[in-house]
Amino acid sequence: PDGSQIAYARIRPSADYSGLYVVASEGGSPRLIRPGRRQWYSDEKDYFPTGVFSPTFSPDGRKIAYVDGMGDWGNGLRVMNADGSHVRVLIDSDGEDRFDGHVQHLAWSPDGSHLAFDTEAGIWVMGADGSGLRKVVRRGWKPTWSPDGSRIAYGGSWNAQSWKPLRIADADGSHIQEFTCCGS
Repeated sequence: PDGSQIAYARIRPSADYSGLYVVASEGGSPRLIRPGRRQWYSDEKDYFPTGVFSPTFSPDGRKIAYVDGMGDWGNGLRVMNADGSHVRVLIDSDGEDRFDGHVQHLAWSPDGSHLAFDTEAGIWVMGADGSGLRKVVRRGWKPTWSPDGSRIAYGGSWNAQSWKPLRIADADGSHIQEFTCCGS
């Protein structure tokens, strides 16, 4: 948030290179803060390696939220200190997803008290401590908070009549405004 560091995920077939990294914004050597592979067991013989992705700094720069999962299903949401310590599981998906999809695109509220994310089923909001999970928008993707935290902008959806490239709603999902382009 202060522009001094960039957090990113690296997903590679080898566990030696996968993980969450931070690097100074002016360049330098990346520092691994969270290894990216763990094994999720489906039974005693078979397992699936997971990956980490979508790291997002909290507004004060002290925490990083990220997605941990299979990429195509079974994604969960975690928060850790910005140095990679003290990982807390906020959502742990076992593949029987109550979200009807994958946890993706994370966004911290400006005061750091909430996280918004999308799944195929819509936009969800929860406390940064994992409390109060609720779906606020039925269809949408890539949520972004307004500077005062009162509203959420997000990509709309396609329907047979038109493309809805932008919607803005109150943070509770009410009072949705739709913005279309090109005269439609």
